Amino acid sequence: MKLTRSILVLALTFMVLGAPAFAQFDLQITEVDPFGTDFADPDEPDDVEWIEVTNLGDTAWAEADGILHYDDNEPNFENADPISGVTSIAPGESVIFVNHDDAFPDPSGENGIAQFLTEFPDYLGQVGSYSGSGLSSSGEDGAALWVGTPASNDDIVSILVYPAASQVEGQTYSAAGWGAPTPGSVVPEPATGLMAVFGMIGLLAVRRR
Repeated sequence: MKLTRSILVLALTFMVLGAPAFAQFDLQITEVDPFGTDFADPDEPDDVEWIEVTNLGDTAWAEADGILHYDDNEPNFENADPISGVTSIAPGESVIFVNHDDAFPDPSGENGIAQFLTEFPDYLGQVGSYSGSGLSSSGEDGAALWVGTPASNDDIVSILVYPAASQVEGQTYSAAGWGAPTPGSVVPEPATGLMAVFGMIGLLAVRRR
């Protein structure tokens, strides 16, 4: 009986740690800036919007695996726009993609990238760009991500949706909610899964009495 409980606890621990069945990349949108706000002066509008993409897997993504594509919270695979400027994302790496369709309409995205680096001089990671639908700064919106040429909305690998944002200008949105921008650093979600496992372990301990 003790052996059975030990095996169960060990299995649950592996679930929490996310032990992969096999090596693969896992690209997720982990932060969005829907305001395009000048963080040095929040009253100044029309600075560049951006999304953060993190590889949560244990294998690098490379362009050969499929070029990344973007659309907003009403995703339509037919309208998805290619993302450029980054050719690989290592395991654990977070990269930034700026939208060059709004305040910075240059095709290369260089002006938007330069503006982002001016706003976040401590960020030392990769920066690419995309065009397409801007993120709403007043109502619910979000960003969707495809790997490879989109053939349907079922191909979306990640989507991060945020609630109405009119009262939180100057903040960005991540899985942890609204907060100060942290490009390049992933803010972890509340550890609900971990707490659930601890609860099950506690239940086993009670049953042993």
